[in-house]
Amino acid sequence: MTVKNRREFLKYGGIMAAGLTGVTCTAKPQSEQPPKLQFLVPAGYRPPSPDDVTYRRRLVRATLEYIEYFAEGDNIAQWNKPFNRIDFEKRLDRMVSVLTQALFTVAKHPVDPAWLIAQIFKESRFYEFAVSSSLAFGPCQFVMSTANHYGLGCAGNRAATVPESGIREQAELVELVDRYEEAERLWKDFRRRGSRFQNVRVADVFKRLVDGDPGVQTLAGEYLEYEKQEESLRLNVSEARTRYVESVLDKVRDRDIFNPVDLRFLETFDQRFTYRSLTAMVTYMGEELAKFNGNVVAATASYNAGRSAAMDRKHPFLRYGRIPGYEETSLYVSRIMNSFSEISQRMNPSAPR
Repeated sequence: MTVKNRREFLKYGGIMAAGLTGVTCTAKPQSEQPPKLQFLVPAGYRPPSPDDVTYRRRLVRATLEYIEYFAEGDNIAQWNKPFNRIDFEKRLDRMVSVLTQALFTVAKHPVDPAWLIAQIFKESRFYEFAVSSSLAFGPCQFVMSTANHYGLGCAGNRAATVPESGIREQAELVELVDRYEEAERLWKDFRRRGSRFQNVRVADVFKRLVDGDPGVQTLAGEYLEYEKQEESLRLNVSEARTRYVESVLDKVRDRDIFNPVDLRFLETFDQRFTYRSLTAMVTYMGEELAKFNGNVVAATASYNAGRSAAMDRKHPFLRYGRIPGYEETSLYVSRIMNSFSEISQRMNPSAPR
């Protein structure tokens, strides 16, 4: 992107931190005067061209410097390895290439690739085989239902689920997914039926005891039985989830997506582990940005908490969406915001403010 284009982006309220210059980046702690961040990306914003090799190199280098500064010599989460034992440069070079291409081909509403890089860093630390407790897989951390919606085949899919993906059905994994989903359904149904026990207040129980309410003993017995059954059902969900994850990880352990043989396997096993997931992320974020009139904060919150959580059809959130009142989502957005600022600053340490 040219200096002129980036300045225009800032002028109209984009999320860029500073204009590109030819100054060599140097790894530094956060500046005393960090760039001002604005969060409405205009529909007319044009991201860097996929052919802009200079931009890609700057973004890769700035991200590498930030990761090294962020890690401070410790092992990096997800990888459990120090910075110097992970080939981040190769990964980032490929990721930035995929992102910039996808922004030109599939995005309904574009966004700065540096924001997406900051988002992927938060999601997975760029680890292709990252798996979360909510069964989100890959560098972009898609759960199965969202992955399927964007045409990504997943381990445990039936072949008919996403036929265009070319995923290979594996009966043992389909069975494990079915078992997990059934266990989760039974647990949620039980909790729904026993919702009155989830709102029991200790103060109310003590008051009823003091008042000599004979029904308290019956309530206590029912509550203890509910707790016992709920715990058993919850453990069933946890065990089913663990069996599925372990079975998937056994199949991908020691594989390398830069090895053509391994990549061919992953393309027919679980495409969330491949860089196809980056294109799906660009599509998702573009749809949300278009819906929220360019508000990248609401779009990012939607990616973490789900579309309905960031959308409100009533005033005052109708036009630009919102960050839902979840601590996890607030921290998620805040960390991406700060990583984006740090990466942008390293791309352009001497840009005017």
